[in-house]
Amino acid sequence: MKSIIPVILLSLIFVMGSAQVDSCKNQITPNFIRNEKDYSFKINNKKDDPFKIEFSFYGGFIYRIVMCPENNEKLSIIVKDSNGNILYNNSYFDYANVWDFRFQSNMECTIEIKSVDEASNSINVMMYAAYKGI
Repeated sequence: MKSIIPVILLSLIFVMGSAQVDSCKNQITPNFIRNEKDYSFKINNKKDDPFKIEFSFYGGFIYRIVMCPENNEKLSIIVKDSNGNILYNNSYFDYANVWDFRFQSNMECTIEIKSVDEASNSINVMMYAAYKGI
């Protein structure tokens, strides 16, 4: 009986985590085409530098980016162009984890992600990207 309890607990954690990912994926509505690649990464709050993802956006499309942190923790997300200009900062939008971008021309950007809660050591995050024509 003692060996069954850890297995049940691990199963519950997996199901709860899977449900969270599924609800997060549902933010990509059918009118968007999901990017072939899903991003999975760990944010380490003990480092001063944010986690960075280089991302290419193409003109003539609307992009939807969805961040799915474990335990629904708040993330600071800043999108910068190749010159370091801030294009988006989710702190102005109550740390939203879903947002849409519209681009008129091709653009290379850096997405910087940090946890708002400095007390947590590290956070697992899934990121989904999708697009649709304008």
